[in-house]
Amino acid sequence: MSAILRETTMEDLISGLPEAVEVSSGDLAGRRYDLWIGALGFEPRCCAVAAALAESGARAAHPFLCEYQTNAASNEKNEAELIGHATRFGPEPRRVAADGQLGEELRRCLDELAAEIDRPLRVGWDISVASNQVVLTVGSVLLGTDCELEVLYAEAQVYHPTRDAYTAEPEQWRGEDWLGLDRGTLNVRVSSEHPGDHSAQLPNRLAITPGYNRDRVRSIVSKVDPSFLIDLDGAPISWLVGQPRLESDQWRCKAINEIHGIPSKHEWDEVSTFDYRETIRSMERMYAKWGLSHNISLAPMGSKLQALGCVLFCSARPDVRVMFAQPEEYNANRYTEGIRSLWTLPLGSTRDLTSRLAEIGTLKRTKPVQTGTS
Repeated sequence: MSAILRETTMEDLISGLPEAVEVSSGDLAGRRYDLWIGALGFEPRCCAVAAALAESGARAAHPFLCEYQTNAASNEKNEAELIGHATRFGPEPRRVAADGQLGEELRRCLDELAAEIDRPLRVGWDISVASNQVVLTVGSVLLGTDCELEVLYAEAQVYHPTRDAYTAEPEQWRGEDWLGLDRGTLNVRVSSEHPGDHSAQLPNRLAITPGYNRDRVRSIVSKVDPSFLIDLDGAPISWLVGQPRLESDQWRCKAINEIHGIPSKHEWDEVSTFDYRETIRSMERMYAKWGLSHNISLAPMGSKLQALGCVLFCSARPDVRVMFAQPEEYNANRYTEGIRSLWTLPLGSTRDLTSRLAEIGTLKRTKPVQTGTS
């Protein structure tokens, strides 16, 4: 009988992660949250999860609402409806600026609840209109809390640009100061939750989950290393290009490549915009190749669920630095339309999840193996 030491890998974590499940409002009946986290945005799907929870008879003891400074007037159009739904399944929401001290405010709220409740908190988190910055911030705080976590998501019926709109004027999407889905760069900053641990002795490398704004991506590239833009073809950049869930949207992969002019020499991968586990897997492949020789920065600018994958990856690889580029404005009239379906992602115990994340890279003794005799 002999035991074998085996390294715990990221794939071990991924194999145990749940996939998103499509639900109706009736499927949400009986939900009881200590804390529900939502966001006030301009998209129609902003209210979809809250409406379904209210209709199903779900309850949340403490609703928590993130509010954006960007496009504030457009966001206010959904305010009365969203607050109306939220107050049907809980009290008046605690409202916090998403562009301010969101992490600190949420952590304070969770600490207050943990002091009152002698068990893991039950948290429902609606990421439907959460920005990548909010997903990375809230996700990091929740992973540091002992809770039972359910992620909720409303998928839009139509995502802009439509194929017809893009093919009618593709050059516009590569131009400067073009109001596509958003415009301009208000600021570029390092995430306070994921500052990374970089060495002055190592060169930089950038990984990007790109959206449709070329200027914001170039702003981050320049911030990581200005020399990258001087010789973009030779710059050490890895791209995780979003692959949509629906077959009818597969053309978007080519559009993203065209918008950003991704050089053929660059490392790139097509990654599901919906299956967050693919983002973790792709980032881990890149990290295994470059993590020891480069300071890695990650710019999450893709889908909400890709951003969720980035949260989990960065929790396992804290040396990776996360960077955000906030746009000056969003195109509230041409972003998404309608609601296709609702999804739930039961991540379960964050304590168990963070324990599994911490085990990545460690050695474990496997079950003894029976050895034969000759």
